[in-house]
Amino acid sequence: MSKYTSIILIIPPGEHESARFQEVCEFEPTPGQKFGMVDCNDWNKFPDAFIRFTYVGSYNYFPLADFLQHLKEKVKWEEPAYIQLLVSEEDKYDCDLYVGPDFRLAYEATRF
Repeated sequence: MSKYTSIILIIPPGEHESARFQEVCEFEPTPGQKFGMVDCNDWNKFPDAFIRFTYVGSYNYFPLADFLQHLKEKVKWEEPAYIQLLVSEEDKYDCDLYVGPDFRLAYEATRF
């Protein structure tokens, strides 16, 4: 049985985008396991489909608490107050919204 979690990370334009994205992708869901997200900022692939500095991913058995801790402690945000993380889990109707700098839960999704 699977338990999928989909995330959308929105980084504000004032950040050094490539450096922050690289730091985000240094997260290891389990020791030694690589982590990646799809960069939706490629105008050739996604013209006008996403707002700038948007990254997405979908993961099976994703360690969300560990990822939030990584975002707080390991990424050198320049404008952490403007970071947004939307999280969609299989057992919820809508998305949780976490906002920086402490990645607090600003909106909690409704469970089935």
